[in-house]
Amino acid sequence: MQTDFMMQPKISLLQDTPQLQPLDRLSKHLGGPQIFLKRDDLGPSGGGNKIRKFERQFADARAVGADTLILAAHSQSNCARELVGCAAQCGFEVVIAVKDLVERKDVSYLFSGNALLMDLMNTRFELVDPERDFMEGMIEIAEILRKGGKSPYILPFGASDNLGVRGYIESGREILQLCKDLDRHPDTIVVATGTCGTQAGLVIAVENEASGTNVQGFSILHDEAMAQQEINRLITETIGHSNINTKIKVDSRALGAGYGQPTKECVEAIRLVAQLEGVFLDPVYTGKAMAGFIGWLPESGLGSNDTVVFVHTGGLPLLFAYQEIFR
Repeated sequence: MQTDFMMQPKISLLQDTPQLQPLDRLSKHLGGPQIFLKRDDLGPSGGGNKIRKFERQFADARAVGADTLILAAHSQSNCARELVGCAAQCGFEVVIAVKDLVERKDVSYLFSGNALLMDLMNTRFELVDPERDFMEGMIEIAEILRKGGKSPYILPFGASDNLGVRGYIESGREILQLCKDLDRHPDTIVVATGTCGTQAGLVIAVENEASGTNVQGFSILHDEAMAQQEINRLITETIGHSNINTKIKVDSRALGAGYGQPTKECVEAIRLVAQLEGVFLDPVYTGKAMAGFIGWLPESGLGSNDTVVFVHTGGLPLLFAYQEIFR
């Protein structure tokens, strides 16, 4: 069903055919449902889920005549790295308003991973005082750019707004169609939940298609109540209301000490999936979500006849930034 809230123009940034990869050995090891991997980690600039969100945001920026995109992030941000690369392809300039959001000062974190890739792309960073609100800093940067003759466009944190959510409505529909092609019904979609736009879009997709699929988020940023509140806000912003039948499910067991702080279970999950499937998760998002899923599975009620789709949202460069935790 095509609904009015999906009619916004977009700039196509993804050329890869949507993929569901069966994780047969992991499924057997865990002794539960059949697990498939939705490969949203693929794509330009190192891949990742934010690229879907940018498609409509870029179109909106172009429609209002913007030439420079501003994003609040940090030096190891997947979102920032994806933005800089995609923007280069589309002819936008980028300014990253940056704070130290993760207290790591080791050499790998400072100079490897996404930091290295953004350095290769000659990324412009503008420091924001740690005590200052990100939005205030971005507004000030935008004013400076305007005085210099530029036309700035401020992107939301994590690219999560109603335009970004629509990208994940599309991804959710892809999941449902790919499962249908395999003659399977996805009982549960599992996703890492950060700024909440990805889960909000998936919830709208399964609700709109009346699929009966659950969307289980594992928070890597907020506590459960705050994440649910933010998902509700984004759903309302996107479709005009939050009166939906699909229950918003967020579990914070994998959060640990906070954002960007890997747990022992996260490291174990990353190693497990790499050794069984040759798939690399990351220590900030998908590794934590997989650790949460593994811990949650025995209480989920899912059995061998059920199907789980784990959304791989990207983040491979972060393995190199966090290499010390694997030693």
